[in-house]
Amino acid sequence: MRSHLSGKPWRDIDIHLVDQENPSLVIARMVAFLRFVLGLHAHEVCGELTKPSRYGTFSAKLTVLRSHQRVDVNLDVSTNGPKFGITFLPATIGSCLYMKKGAIGFRMIDTEITTNWRVCEIVELLRHGIDVIFVMSSVTTKRYRRFFWMRIDACEAHQWKLRPSLRPLPQRVPDE
Repeated sequence: MRSHLSGKPWRDIDIHLVDQENPSLVIARMVAFLRFVLGLHAHEVCGELTKPSRYGTFSAKLTVLRSHQRVDVNLDVSTNGPKFGITFLPATIGSCLYMKKGAIGFRMIDTEITTNWRVCEIVELLRHGIDVIFVMSSVTTKRYRRFFWMRIDACEAHQWKLRPSLRPLPQRVPDE
């Protein structure tokens, strides 16, 4: 949602499934959907599993080839499974949003931090390329800290204007 609202570059589309599903079936359904909405022939679109995601359930790539133009769309798919857990909590308030049935709302994150925010406030910030650092101070694992700083560094690389968190930032994990 963050990149969509801000117009900033995006690396992949994040998709969240409520239940564990067969990855090949999910990809087949996405290909069928693209064929339906874009009027594509079978030879113009395909999907394939790619390397496993660092924090999703699986990753995939959809490829569309039409009029000698190729478009690859990377997907990162997660579910409510145990792999997601607290390790990969959003590092910014803008990453707490998702879209369902055309409406923007909060992802299901078990924290009191989002209760102080209104979705319209976050959307307004994002439209101006601004996001706010989101810290779970109760989570101190090395894995969480590494993920947190990886996300913050990526935001800075894309020139996001990051407003500071009122909570202390987790310590960086030294390079090993």
